[in-house]
Amino acid sequence: MTLSSHQSIEAIRSGRGTAYSPMVASLFSHVILDVDDVILRTQEAIQAGTQALREALVARLGPSVGGRVADLFSENHATMVRHFRRVGSSTGADQDVRQLKERMQYWQRSVVKAGFEVKQWSRDTFLAIALERAGCEVTAVVLDEALRCYWTEVAAASVLYPDAGPFFVRLRELGIPYHLATGSDGTLYFDDSSRGFTYDPERCRARKLGRLKCLAEIGIREEDVSVGDPHGKPSFAFFERVLNDFETKIGAKIDRARTVAIGDSYTDDIEPLLRLGVGRGAVLVRPGWAATGPAEAKGLGQGVGVLSSLMELVS
Repeated sequence: MTLSSHQSIEAIRSGRGTAYSPMVASLFSHVILDVDDVILRTQEAIQAGTQALREALVARLGPSVGGRVADLFSENHATMVRHFRRVGSSTGADQDVRQLKERMQYWQRSVVKAGFEVKQWSRDTFLAIALERAGCEVTAVVLDEALRCYWTEVAAASVLYPDAGPFFVRLRELGIPYHLATGSDGTLYFDDSSRGFTYDPERCRARKLGRLKCLAEIGIREEDVSVGDPHGKPSFAFFERVLNDFETKIGAKIDRARTVAIGDSYTDDIEPLLRLGVGRGAVLVRPGWAATGPAEAKGLGQGVGVLSSLMELVS
């Protein structure tokens, strides 16, 4: 199922490429999946959440300043999405990511000092950086108000992809165990006195699980999900815990060589598991997604292919 070296993910997205032939279920015994943009239609939910955040910021800061802050927040998020999904590299994109991560490191200095990693998907930090760039004071009140509106709308707008339910039904029919590995939402708490963020891993994990309650509609239980708190993607510590959680849940060792990892990012969802002995991977590229960078298929690891639907795996 290895792709030819000339075939790009962008070509798959645009319909100019051809994905590998569907896997035969007998080739794998266990499945590990990402959640956001794989099972849940998170892109659309984030758009709804960002609109709610914009309205909250405009109400507090006025149309001009509030709109500017919302635009900068969206820009920060888009920068991380491009970095997350692409396999290749470009100078401009790498510079944008470096600059954003430098400011994230600054705002999360107390988090790092406490021994935790920088939470790269922290919307709290994205908004703090946006406020900073717009020349606004960063306060707990502004952050909490806007992000409460954002996350409420994201949760309300999160819906399942149509193939998610049938996919899990088919896995159960085949007797193939599965486990979900989702990154942290990076929920942080701003302290006005120290001008920085603090982090509570258990509280953050609970917030993420609360956002994923709709997974119960397709029979996914809380014990089926490992959340990236305190260690998140793409750290080996997180994926070692994913594998351990999986084995604890089913009460048996998994055959890593016959396990397949599925996600929308090769570098963050799949490559770490391959390095830990997982034998196969599939990058899920939903139809209609815009290309996010020079993601050449030759950058994918051995035994990794591209899917446009979860059902291709079990057809």
